[in-house]
Amino acid sequence: MVGVGWRVGQKFGWAMAFFLTVPSVLAEDEGQRPSLILSTNIAPPYQIETAEGQLTGIAVERMDCILSQMGWDFTTRVVPWKRAQRDVVTEHSQGYYSAAHLDALDQHATLSSPLILEKWYWYATDKSLLKWNTETKAKRLVGVILGANTEAWLDQHDFKHYRTFQDARQLVGSLLLGRLDLFLADQHTIREVMQAWPEAERSKIHSRFSRYTPLGAYWSHTFLQKHPAFMDEFNHTISLCAPEQRQLDARERAHFLAAVLPFLERRLDLSRVGQLIGAPRREWLSSDAIEKLDQQWSDERRAASKPLISAVEQSTLSALLQNFQQSLDGVVEEVFVMDAQGLIVGMSEPTSDYWQGDEAKFQQTYAVATREPHISSIEFDESTRAFQVQVSRAVFDISGKIPLGAITYGIDVEKALSFEP
Repeated sequence: MVGVGWRVGQKFGWAMAFFLTVPSVLAEDEGQRPSLILSTNIAPPYQIETAEGQLTGIAVERMDCILSQMGWDFTTRVVPWKRAQRDVVTEHSQGYYSAAHLDALDQHATLSSPLILEKWYWYATDKSLLKWNTETKAKRLVGVILGANTEAWLDQHDFKHYRTFQDARQLVGSLLLGRLDLFLADQHTIREVMQAWPEAERSKIHSRFSRYTPLGAYWSHTFLQKHPAFMDEFNHTISLCAPEQRQLDARERAHFLAAVLPFLERRLDLSRVGQLIGAPRREWLSSDAIEKLDQQWSDERRAASKPLISAVEQSTLSALLQNFQQSLDGVVEEVFVMDAQGLIVGMSEPTSDYWQGDEAKFQQTYAVATREPHISSIEFDESTRAFQVQVSRAVFDISGKIPLGAITYGIDVEKALSFEP
């Protein structure tokens, strides 16, 4: 990343300023755009100070790309997190990143779509502490980075007695010295920091998934009122500069395959599902016929009369899937079954499309007659602020040799990663 930075004081004690240069400034109807002032803090790998004194990292590079594409000149100042939040409220800056949702800020600023997907983990040297629930953890001595998103979460969940630290290095060191019972931090940040410790020390620390946290940029309401088109353009440009890192990592994927999926399929009789897929003995439909049915399904989702959707919704297979979903306390948000043509024949909730035959959930399961499940990327629901992955696999006949269709489970990622069979 191109940029020139210089320091005004020491890290975390005095103020620091980095100036990131964006080449062009476009004119607006009311004249030249002002140069934006943004705030952030050092949090590897998202915001990093290089040996040369420059500011870089995943979030910095994405912000640089987005605002450059939009034609805005800007300056990023590095300050403590609390200061970054306060600066937006007092209008000393137009925005700050990388920020999690904070209720207290919503009356002063608006959070963008995610720039980063943080994965929060609990860390402890005593593995048994990681199995305790939030209420029990609140009674332990917990560490957290001062002013970080994790500190705000502790406050919201009634952690009365916790210690704050200036950075992740202090967290890890204090845990290893026995000065903390456990701490809560972003997985990527801790992985980066722990490289400074010998393997013998790193192996003493155990971790367990806590939650996903989307990080965006908070933009002050005053600024957005002056530039009403800014937020929509910013959110749109994120997709161009920051295709979200939404794949399960190797550890998470292994948990889904070894624990979550086997548990679900002990609760759902796939042989019965296979029998019900075969029951309708549907005629093999032409592409034109499938396209018309798919359009009808789409139209019915917005209509009062829903003959096609209702026919599927009231089937024996759908009743089986609805009971299955309801028994799982929100771990499965939806489940649906496709026949040999990729058409929906059973569902716990109405799907957006009737024909799924052109999607990976069908093409990489039934279409290749594999027993290997297909796991989608992680999707973020803006309205519920929840994360979902779809896990799909082929459904076979009773002999286990002939594929009949495919089943897809829409799984709440956070609940699934916290699940232990």
